[in-house]
Amino acid sequence: MNTIFKVNFLVRLIILTVLGYIYTSTIGHDYRFILKPLATLFVILVAVLSENSTYKKHIIIGLVFCLVGDVALLYTKGFILGLIAFLIGHIIFLKAFMSLYGFLKNTIVLICLIIYAILFFSFTYKDFDVLLLPIVFYMLGIILMAWQGISLLALKKSSPFIYVCCAVILLSLIHISEPTRLL
Repeated sequence: MNTIFKVNFLVRLIILTVLGYIYTSTIGHDYRFILKPLATLFVILVAVLSENSTYKKHIIIGLVFCLVGDVALLYTKGFILGLIAFLIGHIIFLKAFMSLYGFLKNTIVLICLIIYAILFFSFTYKDFDVLLLPIVFYMLGIILMAWQGISLLALKKSSPFIYVCCAVILLSLIHISEPTRLL
């Protein structure tokens, strides 16, 4: 099997797994203990199949931390561990993005992300109680990671950066809202 076929197959498995997770959640079945980590494992496999580079190593390590975060967040008592694992993962993604072209200073992207975070935060901060400070740091980590990931596409319009941009936007939307969904 060639690499492109394997990646396309894995992408289909990711989509099916995520759709299965969403569907079973809406009908009252709880398969999150299987489907959520499985989707992340498929994403890790896609990264493993990419070309060898420092960037790839950082992405895989970041994804492993996200897998730890996914599993930790499946349990009520794993909230802080999940938050820390995801924050570390996002910082490693940030390092991966910066390994390509350095620190990118796209002000428009940063302003959009800050506006989104402030709007979201203004509606939800009352729910955070004693976790307010850790969640603020978590959100800052996501904003920095997203800023650099989206800025890659603004710098160089190519297929890999389109995928990075889409992944970063989806990660940001999901992970910024994650704390409120779990509290």
